[in-house]
Amino acid sequence: MPRHHRRLCADEGLTLVELVVAMAITSIVGAIVTTSMVMLYRTVNATSARAAVQAQLSRALMRLDKEIRYASYVGETSSGRQYVEYEMVNNMVTQCVQLRLAASSGGSQLQRRTWTQGAAAADLTAWLPLATGVSSSAPFTRIDPVNALTHQQLTIDLTAVDGVTQKHTNITYTALNTNANSVSVATAGSGLASAEPCYNSGTRT
Repeated sequence: MPRHHRRLCADEGLTLVELVVAMAITSIVGAIVTTSMVMLYRTVNATSARAAVQAQLSRALMRLDKEIRYASYVGETSSGRQYVEYEMVNNMVTQCVQLRLAASSGGSQLQRRTWTQGAAAADLTAWLPLATGVSSSAPFTRIDPVNALTHQQLTIDLTAVDGVTQKHTNITYTALNTNANSVSVATAGSGLASAEPCYNSGTRT
């Protein structure tokens, strides 16, 4: 019996089943690629945001190192207060600096403001944000010298927060121009001591 061979024509198309299978495979591959790209995008964004928060905190702490290192006085930090004051000389002018941890719309901020020693409350500068997205229950701790050869120290304890990711920083600065005879050492524990060099009623509100 003669056999009839079917000859495939060049213009012969795909069957419906073949087309459906091809579309299904394409959809699966596309979904995998899209999901991978979205996850990669989210990871990159989260890493960038976290790095930005940590970088701004690092810059702020480096700036404070230059100031606190040569401070001649570090104020009271008892009772878990969310602010601290220190005194420094800027362009031959004795200047007081206050740091605080304050709530803001983008998360707690490390903020800074200054005034000339002895100035009225109205002469205080506006608060300048140094770092956003940081938190701490006790951000500032003063350590007084134990003898005439040591200096006051200020420990700053902050945690940079970005979503569920946290980066804790604890750094201690030494105020080289302080000693056991500094006014703030003598008034330690006095709270709102008006004898302290940088005491200003406008900073305690």
